[in-house]
Amino acid sequence: MYDEIKDALIKALKKIKDIDIIFMRNEDFEDVNEYFYPIIKVISKKTESINLKTESFLIDILYEKEGASYSEYMQMGEKIDEYFSPVFYFENFSIALDAEIKVIDEILHYIFSFSLTYRIENEVEADLMKTLSIKEGE
Repeated sequence: MYDEIKDALIKALKKIKDIDIIFMRNEDFEDVNEYFYPIIKVISKKTESINLKTESFLIDILYEKEGASYSEYMQMGEKIDEYFSPVFYFENFSIALDAEIKVIDEILHYIFSFSLTYRIENEVEADLMKTLSIKEGE
């Protein structure tokens, strides 16, 4: 699910503003003076049943622009919020968000979390069903 969320974030952020998107801090971005840096954290994974899984995520979209003012950061925060709120769509999911927008050390943070429950294909179940038989007389 991580890759699907990452792809959805890239598409969304490119629509908000077509600037560099950095996913690893060790990437060479010395010459980049404006960028998004989305952080995707898996908070928890839980198997609900043999066919259902729930995953919880924390997303922190950082935005930095060299020389930007607090007002410029907040304007970008509102722009991001307009795109993601009230509902963030990706794949077959529609997620209602409560987001937090804040500026810390001249970097904008747009933070939200959500949980997804989805169906998984389980080959073990299919194998078990193949060997299931009924014995008479017991």
